[in-house]
This record gives sequence, structure tokens and C-alpha cells, in this order.
Amino acid sequence: MRKITKGTLLINLTLIPFLLQAQTPTLRNPLQSENLLEFLNNLLISATNILIPLLVLAIIFSGFKLVIAQGNKTNLEKAKKSLLYTLIGTGIVLGARVIMEIIKTTIESL
Repeated sequence: MRKITKGTLLINLTLIPFLLQAQTPTLRNPLQSENLLEFLNNLLISATNILIPLLVLAIIFSGFKLVIAQGNKTNLEKAKKSLLYTLIGTGIVLGARVIMEIIKTTIESL
């Protein structure tokens, strides 16, 4: 019996699809986006849908911390900072759509 070498096996495995006239596989885009701007827009919508409920919970938690502080100055300052940062984050998330539109028009004008 003949000994099959790795080279012979490799050549046979690469030639078999051509000999059988196999169809070449096609790649499909799983992102449902045709270009980068569409992808970023879809990403922004998804991130907003995830972040808005989390921000609502963070605002509720900050309010809870304000109530629990009960006049304790250090805890009250921490709760105020927490609420301030949460509201800043909320503004950024809600303003992200406007920022995206500005970037989109800038890129399209180039």
C-alpha cells in the first residue's frame, strides 16, 4: 500500500470542491446595515434602548439616597453629586441622537 503524505492529502482536499463543481459560498451581512452611518445609527438606537431604563433606575436610586441622607451633610453631598452625574449622563444619552445627526451631516457634506 502507498503511504499518503500530508501534501497529497492537502492537494486532494483543495481540489475536490473544484472537481465536484461545488458552489462558492456567499457571505451575508449579519448587521443589516449597508454602510458605516447606518451601522452607527443602529448602534446608537440599541444603546439608547438599553441605557434609558438604566438611567431611570439610577435617578430613582439617587433620589432614594437623598431621602436616606436625612440631613447628614456628607451623605447629602454624595447623593447630590450622584444625582447631578446621573442627570448629566441622561443629557448625554438623550443628546446623542443630535450629536449623531451633526456628525452624519458633516460626513455627508465631505
